[in-house]
Amino acid sequence: MKEGRWKDALLPLKQAEAIQADSHLTNDALGLYYFHEGKILLARDYFKKAYEVWRFHDTKHLIRASMASVQAGDMDQAIEWLQIVRRDYPKEVNVYTNLLMIYELKGDFESAREWGERGILAVKGNPESEAFLNIVTARLAYRRGWDNSVYKKLDAVFLETPEIFWYSDIAKLLRGKITVESFQELQKIKYSSEDFESASKLYILMALVLNKEWDKLKIFYEENKNTLESLVLQQNLFKAELERAKQAIDSRP
Repeated sequence: MKEGRWKDALLPLKQAEAIQADSHLTNDALGLYYFHEGKILLARDYFKKAYEVWRFHDTKHLIRASMASVQAGDMDQAIEWLQIVRRDYPKEVNVYTNLLMIYELKGDFESAREWGERGILAVKGNPESEAFLNIVTARLAYRRGWDNSVYKKLDAVFLETPEIFWYSDIAKLLRGKITVESFQELQKIKYSSEDFESASKLYILMALVLNKEWDKLKIFYEENKNTLESLVLQQNLFKAELERAKQAIDSRP
């Protein structure tokens, strides 16, 4: 499955399930398979079972079950499961990022921001988690047009955690401490994978808006329009970022 051969995975996984139905690894793998196949409720059931059958209760299984619930439109169930993880593991960073995302999807933006702030306090002392949550909270603020909050969170990243891989450079880019061109050169050296390349396009778009580089914004948007729109299809929250850029372009002569 790591090699992407999803269509070949089901038979051996079902055979493994028949041999040991209470294997958390098999149940988790079946959850991933069905999630990939778009069978979200079935995936959720397997993730939940993976959490239940293993006595150590790996948090990733319940977090995955909660994300499947989000995909299925059951936000309240997702919140309930994330709160279970938070009760047992209050420093688990993914609890807070996912709660922020869920409340934003629900349209409760103040609660979304509150979970970001709670998370930052909860993970204090873990620089990478702090930087991650500051960036996620800044991104929420950007989508809502709360730019003072955006700048505050970005400053916290590059002033308090200046050496953190990826996030510190993103904060510098968004705050205008490095140019887009310098960031793109840095990306070739430090962040050359496809995942980083895709993520960087939305961050560059944000940077050009925040730093009011209107001519560059228009050119970058036109050159990367298809990729940006495909990213929005993968995560609906990104739509607000694209819309903000388009509004900035349209408002300029």
